[in-house]
Amino acid sequence: MRPVNEELKSEILNISKKEFLEHGYNKTTVRSIATSLGCTTGAIYRYYKDKSAIFDALVKEPTEMLLKQFKETSLNISSYSEDVQVKSVPEMSANEFDWMVDYIYDNYDVFQLICSASEGTKYETYIELLIEIEEESTNRFITTLKKSGMLKSNIAPLMSHILANTLFSGIFETVKHDLPRNIAMEHMHTLQQFYWGGWVRLLGIE
Repeated sequence: MRPVNEELKSEILNISKKEFLEHGYNKTTVRSIATSLGCTTGAIYRYYKDKSAIFDALVKEPTEMLLKQFKETSLNISSYSEDVQVKSVPEMSANEFDWMVDYIYDNYDVFQLICSASEGTKYETYIELLIEIEEESTNRFITTLKKSGMLKSNIAPLMSHILANTLFSGIFETVKHDLPRNIAMEHMHTLQQFYWGGWVRLLGIE
């Protein structure tokens, strides 16, 4: 077995990331990566079986971590009593999304790839997975309000999806527009205020 050239392996990822961001996944080829790197396609295939494996190596760990943490936090919020949820959801949600924005910006290149270069990969529906978690969390909260008699209005199930979609579209717009972290965080706080304020009015809670 030939020894692994860690420097070359790392450089393949660096160059591939640039190629994906510039041309998108579908228009990037192993040959174009090799040309930019100045090596043979065989040198790349030694470490990655195809371009999907390269993309996976670039984004897999951070994207899975974000999904895992977001799901765990959402379930944790749902575990509290009705009264605590109603009183604490705004603060808990704000903390949750502050963490999310920081995590996205700590792994900025990864989420740039997700936003602008993932079409054609298994990650092209990644944001939909986050929307699904938010939608499920919202529906659990609505169920809690119904059980406690605190719900003043009926909400169509599709509305949870529409609003969750709006929220996450807003979050990732900061990446699509290449905003600095501090501006992204300011926008996130404004979006959270708007989002929660809208839910308060729709659900008729104080």
